[in-house]
Amino acid sequence: MSGDRSTPLLHERAAPRASGTTPEAIVSLVKVCVGSGVFALPWAAVQGGVLALPGLAVLVVWNWYTSWQLLACRGVVQQETQAAHRSVYSALTHAALGRGGVMVLEGSLIVVSLGACAGMQIQAAQLLGATVPVLGYHTWVVGSSLLLVPLVLQRTLRGISIIALSGLVVLCIGLAATAANGLFAVGPPGLSAELTSLPSPAGFASFFGVAAFAFGGTQATILPIQDGMALPHEAAGALLVALMIAGALYAVVALLLASIYEYSEEGVQQMIILNLPKHSGFGFAVNSCTALVAVLSYPLPLMPVVQLLTPPAGSSPSSDARLRLSLLVVSTAVALAVPNFGRIAGFLGCLNIAFAQCLPPLLHLRLRTAHLQQSPRKRLLEAIDVALTSTGVATLVYFTLLTGRELLAGWM
Repeated sequence: MSGDRSTPLLHERAAPRASGTTPEAIVSLVKVCVGSGVFALPWAAVQGGVLALPGLAVLVVWNWYTSWQLLACRGVVQQETQAAHRSVYSALTHAALGRGGVMVLEGSLIVVSLGACAGMQIQAAQLLGATVPVLGYHTWVVGSSLLLVPLVLQRTLRGISIIALSGLVVLCIGLAATAANGLFAVGPPGLSAELTSLPSPAGFASFFGVAAFAFGGTQATILPIQDGMALPHEAAGALLVALMIAGALYAVVALLLASIYEYSEEGVQQMIILNLPKHSGFGFAVNSCTALVAVLSYPLPLMPVVQLLTPPAGSSPSSDARLRLSLLVVSTAVALAVPNFGRIAGFLGCLNIAFAQCLPPLLHLRLRTAHLQQSPRKRLLEAIDVALTSTGVATLVYFTLLTGRELLAGWM
């Protein structure tokens, strides 16, 4: 999602650059994973308690296996069929589950992506509200939406790669500054009772949702990234390395910063960089730059939503503009109603389970496993596919209900 694109994200496969190396694919996948969600991981680790680290490990393995299942499925569907759909993932879903399955896939992508847009507005408003509190959170949300109008109306992602790279640099600086400030002002890290105790169901759901949100949608990106690789059979290995790098980074950030700031006067904030001194010049600079990057990155998750809602025959410039501005109004309304980045990230991460953990094993069962000859291997794969699908659906329903309830409680 951080590359320079002149077409919407879901059309990445339409013009593949089939000369990409495996290390390049690993870097691209790491950039897909590492984003603004990492700022909420220390808070999430407090919610997850002693299960936070095992939870991250489970997500690494789960995301890798379900992404591998999609890679295994694509060889079953003919290239002509794949080209007739908005994405390879949509083509696989249509082949296995029909139009209803495609509606579930694309509907969940729309909700999660539009929620991510609102999350960027929430993040920017919370940071700017903490930096210049005299204006208040709601004023900053409205102000950022006005700044977003020209960005929303642009129809390509050309130049966004520079913004994405700047965002990664600011993210790393912010995390490093927060760690250094904590070590200097609070002291060395120590494991508190919250980090070493079993979490409540709602607490673990919040952790799991934020962690799932932080990992992003590797299932939606691994297929177009494979199209650009000179050695496409190495895509699964590249993804495993990328997820292990992201998982290790997340574990260090979550546990280190949570263990430092758990003992501070204000505790672990929902965005850890809010723990920086609010009246220091460096804190002002980091928060302001992070907020600016969040605003400028808004078109990234918006583009897939626009594509999915645009009729296959296309639309006129005026209709396209109305759609984009309407989506901006919706995301702004959500940001005004839910001034809580950690809670909405957790809720969106749980919704993300629909296309990240539920659909891939079901597609694998219908497209691959069902066509194998009867054997112990087929029975084993069937059992794995059914177990993963059932676990994904149960996790989606239960955790979404818990995080949704917490979200509504904070709103009311």
